[in-house]
Amino acid sequence: WSTPTGFKVWHTYTKKSKRNSFAWLFTTAENNKRTKMVMTSGHSNKLNKASAISSIAPNFTHSVDAAHMTLVLERLIEAGCVDFCFVHDSYGVPAPYVPILRSAIVESFVELHKMDPLSKFKEHMETVLGRSLPDLPERGTLELDQCLEAEYMFQ
Repeated sequence: WSTPTGFKVWHTYTKKSKRNSFAWLFTTAENNKRTKMVMTSGHSNKLNKASAISSIAPNFTHSVDAAHMTLVLERLIEAGCVDFCFVHDSYGVPAPYVPILRSAIVESFVELHKMDPLSKFKEHMETVLGRSLPDLPERGTLELDQCLEAEYMFQ
């Protein structure tokens, strides 16, 4: 799928190729034998269905968070801020840029979620899979534009 910023996400989980390896590890004078270790030596072409299924929701969520961070970063650069530190959902800028950062986070959050990334994701998956998926949960009553005025949207 593609994020709202156009980044292409490849959600591929394949089974790991394993091989046995024997090494002289953890040996002492009393224990002079080789230790068996199972080593991962890459991935096969076989789908790891369980991993793909269990990781799709968090990976989609992380991709939307990353799109949000990208939108915030674009706004900061446009405002002249070139010193920043972002890790997941933690944002850092020099003190004079904090008001700009706050605006960037809130405004881009509203912009992003007005795009309704979950609906777009569902439509894309239906196209890829060639079948209809269950309806999405009913949307709540949050008016996204109210986030622009929320005192504690971001602190």
